Amino acid sequence: NNNQTMQNIFKNQEFIKQNIVKNLAFNVENLDLEQVQDLSKNLSNLSRRLNESLKELEPYTQNAKLNQAELKNLEHKLNLSTKDLAQIKPKTEQDIAESLHHDVKSTLLQISNLAKNEGNEAVYNQANRLLAQIEINQLMSLANDSINTYLPFSWDDLNDSKIMFRRGKKDKFFAQIKLEFAKLGDLEILISLNNEKYIDINIMAENIEFRKTIYENAHELKRNINKAGLLSANFFVGDIIRSKFDTRNMKNLDLEMGMDKKV
Repeated sequence: NNNQTMQNIFKNQEFIKQNIVKNLAFNVENLDLEQVQDLSKNLSNLSRRLNESLKELEPYTQNAKLNQAELKNLEHKLNLSTKDLAQIKPKTEQDIAESLHHDVKSTLLQISNLAKNEGNEAVYNQANRLLAQIEINQLMSLANDSINTYLPFSWDDLNDSKIMFRRGKKDKFFAQIKLEFAKLGDLEILISLNNEKYIDINIMAENIEFRKTIYENAHELKRNINKAGLLSANFFVGDIIRSKFDTRNMKNLDLEMGMDKKV
């Protein structure tokens, strides 16, 4: 559309110039041919400069359209945020007290005191061990100005696990999952989410049979990803030995902030 408009402008300019020259040549008796030619040259120069000016303005026109689209997108997100804020209700002191009462640490403290009073040493020791884990993570969060949390759960065959979340530039988010199984070996997964809908998944498994099982069931994972409203841009399953993660290179992913979870 812009190219067609520019062409129409050029044609109109040429048409006007030719008609002005003809009118001057035939209607002005005292104007000689040399003066008409000079005037024609001046009009040509003026037309050329006008064309150059229009070409220089064209990129600004494109930028204006892009900025307008971006503003509409921001306005849409602002409206959504406003609706979300309207649904947020401030908590009363009673709500806060109720939340603290059901807090994991608060519950463990109650269990520890109850077990101590009843002389149940096994439950008392177990509750104190869990409390120690929580308090260690709280101290680490305070010291490192980050978020460390304890995730208590049981998974057969799982010896150790670590989950790290990172936020990149703009609308990019990353998650790195490391699982150490007793029989299946190590499993490392790197997930990236871009623009809230494009997801990349890289899976590296140490055990060949486990890797084969993941690959054979990849279609089911992709189907569930699509059901969740996400688009699988890239999906990779490989050997953990050849494609081992190096956390020192995580800085190359344009990461700005994040949260580590040690299980």
